[in-house]
Amino acid sequence: HRRHPLSIQHHCKCLGQCRQRTTDAAFIVSPPFATADQQGLLFDFVEQLKARAALYGVDLHLDFTGPEGMTYNGALDYLLLDDDDPEQLDFVLGDYFITPERSQFLTFTPYFLATHMSTFRAPNGRFNSIEEANAGGGSVCVLKGTAMYDILEPIVDNIVACEPTFGGCVEDYLKEGICDLVSDDVLYGLAAIQADEDVGLVATGENPVSDYAFYAFPLQSSLEPKTMQLMSRWIYQVVQNTDVMDELSEKYFGITTGAMEYVQP
Repeated sequence: HRRHPLSIQHHCKCLGQCRQRTTDAAFIVSPPFATADQQGLLFDFVEQLKARAALYGVDLHLDFTGPEGMTYNGALDYLLLDDDDPEQLDFVLGDYFITPERSQFLTFTPYFLATHMSTFRAPNGRFNSIEEANAGGGSVCVLKGTAMYDILEPIVDNIVACEPTFGGCVEDYLKEGICDLVSDDVLYGLAAIQADEDVGLVATGENPVSDYAFYAFPLQSSLEPKTMQLMSRWIYQVVQNTDVMDELSEKYFGITTGAMEYVQP
């Protein structure tokens, strides 16, 4: 039988009964957004969703028991499984970019963060851009199983797929000398600087991906409509609260962005 880690429970005051909706969920380990012990920006964001849900008399309970250690693209495959497959997922908590290709097969929640693409290096790094790395025989690390990896692979001469471990591309690859550059979004770079101020953020906006990327949660397209509607409503309410988004941005990235604002270079 299928697991039911995400439940939406309605408190029916008149009948004294509760109606429960459930979906199967998992999360992607990608600090600072989510760690293996269920900490990080996305889990703080979920707490805000729970608070909004409670205002509507809804008990939002997330119990993540989906497969562990998945890549971004690998988790999406679970969303595309048949409805009668016990391994099918309905919801993935992760810092996903909305792309045209993904949107052909999946539904996304409203986006909750917008960011720029970036490339960054260690303090004594030899290269400041992908172009320089290609010309000088350098290597570029990109998170394994991501949309960015698929985009950059054809144009990076020496690309290294780094695992989304607790240390991430910076601690486990860049600082260990396995690669010369890390290519990701600027928020990831700012978080790396928060953890280690000696990491130099370089070439913001020079990444050959769209200038902006938008974070959203992917959903299984046939998910029950009422559940999708409620999740969208609560996400809108959280991102429209400037104080909440400022607090999260300051905590994890060392900046204050305001709700729904782009992070500028």
